[in-house]
Amino acid sequence: MNSLIELQTRVFLLPEILKVVDDLRAKRTSTTGVHSESHFRNLAVFRLATCCGMRCKEIQHSQLRDFHFAGERPYVQVRKEATKGPNPRPRKIPLWWDHGTKFDLEDFWNYRMLQTNDNPTAYFIMHPYQRDQTKIVERKKMYRRFMNAIRCLGEERCKQLSPHSGRHSFCSHMLNIGHSAAAVRDAAGHCNISITNTYLHALDNGTLPDAFANDDDDWTK
Repeated sequence: MNSLIELQTRVFLLPEILKVVDDLRAKRTSTTGVHSESHFRNLAVFRLATCCGMRCKEIQHSQLRDFHFAGERPYVQVRKEATKGPNPRPRKIPLWWDHGTKFDLEDFWNYRMLQTNDNPTAYFIMHPYQRDQTKIVERKKMYRRFMNAIRCLGEERCKQLSPHSGRHSFCSHMLNIGHSAAAVRDAAGHCNISITNTYLHALDNGTLPDAFANDDDDWTK
């Protein structure tokens, strides 16, 4: 029971995810309609960690060519060399599980494609003014971006959460809305389904039609 309570404190609840997303989407656009590149990038980092369950290394190494938005089943490709573990394997993370996540990541992907002159091997998360665009963003900078993204949740909650909390949240929410343990295992890249099953009772929010849905949201706005 104590381990379950501890896990619950390290999981983003649905209202918290929506609050972070709404805050970043509002901040990324100024009154003139011009994107704030920093908040735009923070939103992408948050989406990849919390709504796709990607590890920090996987986010660091993700390239524009890894994102596939066409068709009914868009996905993020995690390449073998970009992941970790004793037996790293490539995998596909479904983006059709949540339309808001797909919308925000595709929006940022289009932005990055313009920055890089359609270079498919350019890194997805990269400061546009970084001199060496082939150098991976440092882990501590990625961590700082994530923590800046969730600042709206308050100091006390931020002390309980981390980028890896996003991965916990992805597994918990996807199981909670009815995706099978095998499907979530494959999406998260767990080596054993028993690891995935740890998250089965972490949430109790009922069934949702979309993983992180907000009935008032129109993602095309």
